[in-house]
Amino acid sequence: MTDIITVKPTTEFRQLIPFDKSKLKVLSDVTRLAILQLLTEKPLSIGDLEAELKIQGIVKSTNTIRHHVDVLKKSGFVNLTGLKESRGGVLKYYQSNSQILDHSLTEEKMNEVQDISTKLKPKFDKLFSEILTDRNDEINEIATSLMPCDKCDSSHFRDYILTQIILAGIGNFLSHKKVIE
Repeated sequence: MTDIITVKPTTEFRQLIPFDKSKLKVLSDVTRLAILQLLTEKPLSIGDLEAELKIQGIVKSTNTIRHHVDVLKKSGFVNLTGLKESRGGVLKYYQSNSQILDHSLTEEKMNEVQDISTKLKPKFDKLFSEILTDRNDEINEIATSLMPCDKCDSSHFRDYILTQIILAGIGNFLSHKKVIE
């Protein structure tokens, strides 16, 4: 058997991918992704969504669109954000509370991102240490509640919770930043 030759990996940092099977299943539908993207831009009613989807070449019945919005709402991707009286009825307006970042980086750009991340490592270390110190009990409580059995190691659950906290913080920052600009 030949010896393995060690090769420097393309990226030196670990990419974290929060994985939730139920949410991935919801997002596996092209129509729901299109609806989510439209609702990221502005609040829309079911009728508005139907018209916007037709422009994209997605022709669905009102009931089908309503079903997809309901699935997105139950999964936590979409919220009811407004009501408007119209022709003796009430129009409901929905908006996404999530944003799909559908981008990819070339190897060169990924290396540039890695360089920036490496330069910011001391700041990140300080921030994450403060979060873990200030919120350790809460993070541990949530991590423990996710463990399927007492014999499981809670460390990767803690990693997941910390990742979710950071992603929520980034989302909140970017939402606030848009309002400021």
